[in-house]
Amino acid sequence: MGLSATPLPFRRRSLIEQAAQALRAAVDSGTLTDPLPGEHTLAEQLGISRPTLRAALAMLAGEGWLKLARGRRTRLLRQSETHEPPPVQVCIVCPQSRQQIVPGEHPILQQLHARFAANGIAWEDIFEGRLAGARPEGRLRELTRQHPRACWLLLASTAPMQRWFAAVGLPCLVLGSCHADVRLPSLDLNYRAIGWHAGGTLLQHGHRHVAIVTPHSPLAGDLACRAALRDALAKAAPAANLTEVATGPAPRDLRTKLDRLLALPNRPTAIFCLLPAQSLAVLLHLLDRGWRIPGDLTLLARDLPPVLATVMPEFAHYSRPVDRLASRALRLAQDLLAGRSVPAKPGLITPEFRPGATLGAPRA
Repeated sequence: MGLSATPLPFRRRSLIEQAAQALRAAVDSGTLTDPLPGEHTLAEQLGISRPTLRAALAMLAGEGWLKLARGRRTRLLRQSETHEPPPVQVCIVCPQSRQQIVPGEHPILQQLHARFAANGIAWEDIFEGRLAGARPEGRLRELTRQHPRACWLLLASTAPMQRWFAAVGLPCLVLGSCHADVRLPSLDLNYRAIGWHAGGTLLQHGHRHVAIVTPHSPLAGDLACRAALRDALAKAAPAANLTEVATGPAPRDLRTKLDRLLALPNRPTAIFCLLPAQSLAVLLHLLDRGWRIPGDLTLLARDLPPVLATVMPEFAHYSRPVDRLASRALRLAQDLLAGRSVPAKPGLITPEFRPGATLGAPRA
């Protein structure tokens, strides 16, 4: 018997329908995530023209898969239901470049990485100088979309960064101090206690003219330390005076400011440095100029870099309790990853003071 001439139920799919099906499959597999790439990229990936792509996208929009908006990225409304969710991880985000903070040489990061690895916690370090600007919101939104199940640890974070995380309510821990108008869980040294102790120690040794070397862009802990030092010196009778030396972007700026400061008739007899690099720079510059430490000047370091642990004379400094900071940060990160509530309040650890040999009385 011959074949019947009755048409069979078959319809050739158009290129638009094929493109729409390919897009559905890519969303289901997790290959495409929100937001979608631009038209040029998508058309190139599918090997079709941009008008054909637009028609396919319009078809998916009508089915409720996505939302189209002129002049904006195409947003997915229906997420994948078949692919595995992204892994839980810790993201350490810092508004400085890797050249400014080297993860392998930063004691807290070294400890945290080791403890994360020992506890099977995946992590990623994100160092981006552009986050230091006044409007980091756009980049932060992009980063948090890329890591939807992350716990965020903010290192050396600026006030705009902290305000954004506080507003969006993502699991977040500030590795440092919160700025005055921000409420987030935080873990840091007790910088106010350090400043107060430094002031009392210098007064006990007879210093009434003190200089403090501060970073070009001070963080919340720097501001708290400076304020406490100023308060401690103000309570002396008669009150001691405090001169601030803010470092500039170039190393020679600090050297020039120090030379001018020490040439004054009422020059400081003690210098308190907040950052490790400043302590080393000030020490080397003073030795180069022939100043005796502590015969002519007392030097006090808040944070001591490892390289200065072996210099002579031994620096008077505050010993950073790295193990305690890393252990507490790990516990808080585990609580956040598990969805447990962490109070939005500071966790402060007071370091131990090491008198060293750079601390002395002012020369008569």
